[in-house]
Amino acid sequence: MEEPPFVPTTDSPNRIDPQLDLLVPTNPNQPYDMKELILSVADDQNFFEIQEEYAKNIIIGYIRLNGKTIGVVANQPAALASRWYWQGLWILMHLSRLPVSSVSAMRLIYRC
Repeated sequence: MEEPPFVPTTDSPNRIDPQLDLLVPTNPNQPYDMKELILSVADDQNFFEIQEEYAKNIIIGYIRLNGKTIGVVANQPAALASRWYWQGLWILMHLSRLPVSSVSAMRLIYRC
């Protein structure tokens, strides 16, 4: 399998975003938008999301960090019921028993 292409970026790999300190609330029960965090760290604030409408409580897609492609699997606290349930070894044997969000995440992990 060949490597994904390297894409030069104008973003510095040492950039600092002070908004990241404010994004995640101190109260763990308070929701926040994980997509804001992803866009903040991605090169040129570019995020290729996969199956955006499939499961609102999980985010899957690709970003570039310093020009290299990175797969992203993240919980979306801004979505209702944003808990991610893994079924241990049942993942490979009983996909139908998994929540939609877990199946989406597994597909991305397999691609990466």
